[in-house]
Amino acid sequence: MSKKSKVIIENKGGKLAIVDKGFVVKKQFEPGFYIVSGQRTPFGTNFHINVDKNVKVPSSKYNPSEKQFPIQEIKNYFSHKSYLIHKELNMNMSYGSILYGKQGTGKTTAGYTIAQQLVKDCNAIVFSVSCYSEIMFIKYVLKELNVPAATMKVFIMDECEYQLRNHESNFKQLLDGKETVEGAFYMFMTNYLDKIPKTILDRPSRIKKTIEFTTINEEETVFEIISGMNETLSKSIKLQKASLRDVTKLLSKDKTLDEIKTKFIEEVYNVSMTNSQIDTLIQEV
Repeated sequence: MSKKSKVIIENKGGKLAIVDKGFVVKKQFEPGFYIVSGQRTPFGTNFHINVDKNVKVPSSKYNPSEKQFPIQEIKNYFSHKSYLIHKELNMNMSYGSILYGKQGTGKTTAGYTIAQQLVKDCNAIVFSVSCYSEIMFIKYVLKELNVPAATMKVFIMDECEYQLRNHESNFKQLLDGKETVEGAFYMFMTNYLDKIPKTILDRPSRIKKTIEFTTINEEETVFEIISGMNETLSKSIKLQKASLRDVTKLLSKDKTLDEIKTKFIEEVYNVSMTNSQIDTLIQEV
């Protein structure tokens, strides 16, 4: 933390507390999702933490994380027994992962689905961050608020390649060096795995799991996706199972998750919508 940095965590409107020039209004994080942001000024950086009340919810029952990321492995790693073992051996308890693949393959959906499960089952605190300095800010706040080391802290960073490449030495210290955040589970997401430094990617103490998200070709998987979407729609526009099968055959050709959602709406209702509009439609009906 820079001495010029001013930390702002407002105690109103769903926000937390105030940290300014070392003074902290004590208030613990509740399990859930938080958005971290930093704004540079001529006098330093103003950091903000806001409660995220609009967490992305998967728009179908298809959950790519179940098929590609064994969440039980994460739960076991951050169990109380594991924490005691790490403490006894004087080892840092943190877990780095990278989710990569073509745009629209479901990396972000999987990441937030995993995080939601960890909030529910492990009382995790989830931070959406965009840069190294925001993680360091959170580390500072966690210390000031005396958050227990055993508490699971999940950090989600989308489009991480620029940060990992341009702040390589900082992230090496963060992942298995002197700047480690105890109890941290990192989910880094990228479309470009080849842009991640090998010194980070190829060292298990820094990145324990690398998972590729690919396009979808299996007809049953596509049927599962559009069936989940269809169930959320109102009766007046919902399709019958036989019709869903017909639509499935049109979509089972090397599609990303986003492409399947978009094509489903286009084929069935003859309208064009963005993925954001589709997600809003499905959550509101």
